[in-house]
Amino acid sequence: MKSRHVLAAAFATAVAVLGQVAFSEDVTAINSQYIETTFYSNTDLGTEAKSKFASIAYGSNISFAGEWNLYSGLRLGDECREFTTTADFWPEILDLENSRFSFGGKFTYHFFDYGKWCYENDLLLEPFLRYTGEHDWHLDLSAGFTFKAQEVKILNMWTFDQNFSFHVEFVKKITENSEAHVILSTHDVFRYYKFPSPLYTFGGSYAFSSGIQLHADLQFHCCDMFTTKFFLNGQQFSGGFRFYL
Repeated sequence: MKSRHVLAAAFATAVAVLGQVAFSEDVTAINSQYIETTFYSNTDLGTEAKSKFASIAYGSNISFAGEWNLYSGLRLGDECREFTTTADFWPEILDLENSRFSFGGKFTYHFFDYGKWCYENDLLLEPFLRYTGEHDWHLDLSAGFTFKAQEVKILNMWTFDQNFSFHVEFVKKITENSEAHVILSTHDVFRYYKFPSPLYTFGGSYAFSSGIQLHADLQFHCCDMFTTKFFLNGQQFSGGFRFYL
């Protein structure tokens, strides 16, 4: 019960800090703000057990010495609780005649509480490149490192790891209100594995005129694939709503 209070306090603190940044007098523009709710369902496949999760998050896009995407979320499951806060920053933007290059970095902190079994702390640092082409599409590329500190409760022991990470995302606008995306990555908002195993994500979103956006994703987790043959280790469906403020 104590960890729930810690997570709730961390989430509230992060939202307050991000809100303070978003409403700071030094911010030249608040481009968007939203509250997001998402529901997750994992199938009983490979080594992953069947499970369900729900999350709530606050996000914003602001202009402050460049462009920022800020995000903090809390996810609860049957036996686990998670907190994530992340910031993407683009200090340099190169506009060409029919395209744009955005250069920056990504910072993420993730906390995972797996009940009586373990705690995990993950830190992600990645340089970032976005290429925006004509005809309403963009490609995101980032690569860096993840640092994991894990406490195994029943052994009262800490382990520490660091691994290579990458993220490749292609987004295409389909209509004025909808878009589709394909992602290949070693991590997700609430997934940071001990070994860099790839995640394949296929999804999309649709924005209603009322300021509500519907989103859905189908994600496949592959075990290793870098040093062993392809093995599908998990499958997750997620869907939810984003409410723009």
